[in-house]
Amino acid sequence: LTMGRYLVDAGFSVLFLGFYLWEGLPREMWRIPVDYAERAAKWLAGQGYEVCMMGASTGAGYTLLSASLIPEIHGVVAMAPFDHVFEGMEMLGRAPHCSVYQFHGEEYPCSHFDIVRDGWPAAFRIARKAGVSLKGFMRFGYESARLDPDSRIKVENIRGDILLTTAEYDVMWPADQAVARMQRVLEESAWPHRLTTIVYPCRSH
Repeated sequence: LTMGRYLVDAGFSVLFLGFYLWEGLPREMWRIPVDYAERAAKWLAGQGYEVCMMGASTGAGYTLLSASLIPEIHGVVAMAPFDHVFEGMEMLGRAPHCSVYQFHGEEYPCSHFDIVRDGWPAAFRIARKAGVSLKGFMRFGYESARLDPDSRIKVENIRGDILLTTAEYDVMWPADQAVARMQRVLEESAWPHRLTTIVYPCRSH
């Protein structure tokens, strides 16, 4: 809400959009519909608004994916994002072996966390053997995964300006690496809009 107040004070109209955990939305982090964002973007565009979407961490990934699929979204602010969609995961629970997101009833292709294939105890043993602390476990999971090219968020399909921010070393997941990859894709694809990338000199998320 503080972020929303800042934007309102700057003259923007703000709509908060929950994509899971809110009442009436999925309780688990898998098969989350991008259709929520589509419905909101179409409604806002129909009211005459120019739609820009903003999100942080997992919300940044949802924002980028939504904007790549929904033509009514004409701008993106993604803070600490990741550029691939992964399988859904429940911490210390079961792996559902399905994508975090779906659109129009179809799962978006996803990459998989190899280290949890044999369960969480085995994953923690692998991380400990590699000298990874509990704090760095999540980032280690992302860095040790094989990124499926089909799971990449097609940022070059976004129809408006993009602002990407990341810490120089993101302690939760390699957002710093993801931002560099997205910047490279956009530069090489002759993407016609403005890209601004801000890298903060810190170790944070």
